[in-house]
Amino acid sequence: MTTAVPQKMLAWQKHLPSKTPIRVEVDVPTPKRDEILVKIRAAGVCHSDYGLKEMETLPAEFAQARSKFTYGHEGCGQVVSIGPEVKQFKPGDSVSMICVPGCGSVSCHECSAGVPQICQKGPRYGGGQDGFFAPFAVVRERAAIKLPKGVSAAAGAVATDARMTAYHAVVNRAAVKTDDTVLIIGLGGLGFNALQVVLSIGARPVVVDQRQSILDEARVIGVKSEDIVPVDADITDWFLQKNLQVDKVVDFVAVQATFEAAINSVRPAGTVVVAAMQVLNLMWQHAFI
Repeated sequence: MTTAVPQKMLAWQKHLPSKTPIRVEVDVPTPKRDEILVKIRAAGVCHSDYGLKEMETLPAEFAQARSKFTYGHEGCGQVVSIGPEVKQFKPGDSVSMICVPGCGSVSCHECSAGVPQICQKGPRYGGGQDGFFAPFAVVRERAAIKLPKGVSAAAGAVATDARMTAYHAVVNRAAVKTDDTVLIIGLGGLGFNALQVVLSIGARPVVVDQRQSILDEARVIGVKSEDIVPVDADITDWFLQKNLQVDKVVDFVAVQATFEAAINSVRPAGTVVVAAMQVLNLMWQHAFI
């Protein structure tokens, strides 16, 4: 079935330095070279979208950013047309999109090292280049992944951001193993995804959040009652009283209080991973004997 592609569409955009999103009429893009045009079926709204909205200037690492661009870095949809160099996709394919796919060059240190998300040369869809808060979007072929059958567009939209971020923090950075005890601080979108990854590995999760309803949900999906830190408890004191050794900590809140609790709770030679959009002026005291 052929999808009709209009010439114009409405898109939610950021116009620097304004903090007010603007809905404007723009041209529907045409895919060039290794690009694909995707009809958006679902788009996720991430906390970092709000952070981006509040910025009057973009960080230095947004090297190729434009002053006007379409919001949205979590998207899923159907391929409707392809550029002449595309090899992996055809019209009709369902795809999830990666907002920071990197440039893909063999000479790029970041892409070659498996961390394309910090590549300075690749696109940042929804963060300087046009993203997915519009009916259609163009991305490079390397920024798309075929959506498995049975996975909804809504799940596919957030999987390549919220799920990948949590997976990267737990598996690649913290290197969680089956026999680890893992403290997860903050059960928002990232934290809950991380919790599911930890449970799938078979490690023991211990969870912290300020919302009792969220802690109750953690219990429902498999966290033991004795591994839920009470809402009103001091995290460090709670671990001391339990005499519980923590091998890995993943802090998804990343404020001074949670960072100190992470440092104080982890065992010697353990690992603390901080996963947050903007981490400013975190400090800790240390001593050597």
